[in-house]
Amino acid sequence: MQFFTTSFLLSALLVVTASAQSGALPKLHEWAETAVTAVFTATSPAALNDAFELFWADDTSIVLNGVAISMKEYSDRLSAQGFNGTSTIQFTASFDQPTVANSTQAGLVSLFFTYAVSGTPPVNSTMNLIIRPAPFVKTADTRRVSFIDQVAVAKV
Repeated sequence: MQFFTTSFLLSALLVVTASAQSGALPKLHEWAETAVTAVFTATSPAALNDAFELFWADDTSIVLNGVAISMKEYSDRLSAQGFNGTSTIQFTASFDQPTVANSTQAGLVSLFFTYAVSGTPPVNSTMNLIIRPAPFVKTADTRRVSFIDQVAVAKV
């Protein structure tokens, strides 16, 4: 199991973003894994906000366990778990399907992972994402998630 600090992951996202200037973007599922890890292991509200800014489009639609929720509600749920620096995430599988052959700019990604916050049962999750270039972003890597469909079930 790999453990990373939020600052390391945000730095990694910025490096990935900087590599966009040279045209060498990582595959969609690699970008998504890095971004999801930064979101789920954020150690402060500011780190969570930074991770969201590099991950989500302004108009992202979210379905969690079959119920449509707002980005704010999703953020509030993650924030309620606390920022004690003990969150972990482990990916068991990931797949991507670019919308244009060999493209790293847009497509579909499926992630399978387990995450845990100290003192709570681990949560198994699947997350299906639609990724597209977002206009008016301030980074060289313009990829953002426009749709999330996540199922999260606590291990009992």
